[in-house]
Amino acid sequence: MIEFGLEKLAERPSLAKTWYYVLPSRLLSLLEAEGVTQRLDASLWAEEIELGKLAERLGAVGFRNGSPVFDSVLVPPPKLQDQGLARRTMEEWGLNDAERATLLNKAESRLDFERETARGYCGWLFTNPAFRSEYQALQTAMPQLLRPEGEILLPAGPTNSETELRVIRRETMDLGLLEDFCLRWRLNHVVGPRTVMPLGRQEVSPLPSLDAARAQEVGRIAFTPDIARLPPRDELREREEAAIRFTARSAEHLREWINLVESITLGKKSIARWARIYSLQHYWGVLHERHGASLNRLGSKTLDAFAQWLEIDRSTLEGDLSQIRSRLGGAFESPRGRSLD
Repeated sequence: MIEFGLEKLAERPSLAKTWYYVLPSRLLSLLEAEGVTQRLDASLWAEEIELGKLAERLGAVGFRNGSPVFDSVLVPPPKLQDQGLARRTMEEWGLNDAERATLLNKAESRLDFERETARGYCGWLFTNPAFRSEYQALQTAMPQLLRPEGEILLPAGPTNSETELRVIRRETMDLGLLEDFCLRWRLNHVVGPRTVMPLGRQEVSPLPSLDAARAQEVGRIAFTPDIARLPPRDELREREEAAIRFTARSAEHLREWINLVESITLGKKSIARWARIYSLQHYWGVLHERHGASLNRLGSKTLDAFAQWLEIDRSTLEGDLSQIRSRLGGAFESPRGRSLD
């Protein structure tokens, strides 16, 4: 196997001037164990494994013209316990080991809650025919939006020097279509043909219009000084819910999702399923986009590999696939850029 340095990745025919989403290493191993790869091109599969391992080391979801692509929704960053910055911060605060562990576990639990919600929303979005149709229309109207070469195109706005946005140059052109699309679908920005970044709690949006006034259209912003007195917990939640529900009244295209996050009894289980569906539809689509013709008559083995990877039983996986296909009106394995109807 030929090894390439990062600086030479763009020279590979499979990566040059294109987007290449990788498959997770564990999924690749399970596909091999189930015998799925016996009918696939050996050299293509060897490259699949090599690029998957490289992306895993980098924490990337794939490559854009040879450059790593990162997406904290699809592939979450390392746990706080594994990050040097978190450890150093805890030490600066003078906390002992037990206090640090308690604080980090609590913080990680909260982050997991937010990440699952973001993944669930992405799962709902990418199985929503209206969203997919509008996303395809946006890419047609703005062909430079997701071009593999050049700078990533983002709505103009403030950036935080500590975020991944610090190296991205803003294009000098009208980004109104992109801003309206992100506002309508509650997105921070688009990541790639198969991935987007939803707006999330405590995130700074690059949308220029998302100031204190416009923010009332998509959510609620609030400031609480450290000298303020907080209301009782139940009252604080009631205020938060009332404010958010007020902005959601005009978002009928999001009604199905909003009903889920409003539901205490159904929301948790349903959102977890949508989060799983996001990973399933993404990687199932990537696999079939690159190896579709060779996967004929390997459906059962492929199903078994995905079920093991997602740690669910076969019937649950088949139910998820049925749900995706029913929402998209047919097969969803089509290569990007083609109709999914």
